[in-house]
Amino acid sequence: MPISNYGELKIAVADLIDRHDIEPTIVADWIKMAESKMNRLLKHNRVYCRGATIGWRSNLLIPLPEDWLEGHNIEVIVAKDNPEDPTSPLDGERYQLVYQSSDLIDMMRQGRTPTIPSYTFFDGVIEIYPDPKAEFRVQMDYYKKVPALITDLQTNWMLTEHPDLYLYGAAVHSAPFLRDDMRIPMWDKMATEGIFQLNERNDRSRTSGSRLARRVAYSLG
Repeated sequence: MPISNYGELKIAVADLIDRHDIEPTIVADWIKMAESKMNRLLKHNRVYCRGATIGWRSNLLIPLPEDWLEGHNIEVIVAKDNPEDPTSPLDGERYQLVYQSSDLIDMMRQGRTPTIPSYTFFDGVIEIYPDPKAEFRVQMDYYKKVPALITDLQTNWMLTEHPDLYLYGAAVHSAPFLRDDMRIPMWDKMATEGIFQLNERNDRSRTSGSRLARRVAYSLG
């Protein structure tokens, strides 16, 4: 049976484990757990947002994107006047932010340690320090979650391109119902290895076609 949406996936999982007596809501929970595993292990360009604007100045606390998993390369871009359209500022100075603990940022505020452009995470927000004293936006490269499946007719790129990872990843969690079924370790291995294969293929695609560069030593001045 082809798997083209969430509803068909739930049926396919029941077919695979041969247990159509299990409530669809339970199978749905297994699928959510499979998605959680994907989100933990997947490092792929399909879940990487490069240069996303995540917030504009309203205060120094910027809410994290709802699909955020892990951030990289966070920058503050300070606005400058646009002579052609004063209502639409231009990008000005760009500042790379360095992650610091909230305790260390408190020490910067107290003048106990040198101040550098910094950020920290807490309670679903990013705190920026120090205040740029101007309009700014925050830009970040980050890993996002695989879009969650919710309604029966819904699909996403992972289900469309790699339905096996959903199928085996969900079936693993049937263990309490299947007891010591010898297929469970096999399903777990297939789901886990499938994610790592995606990661490896993605890594190869980033470097394929590139030529080795000759290193030349030189000095400035």
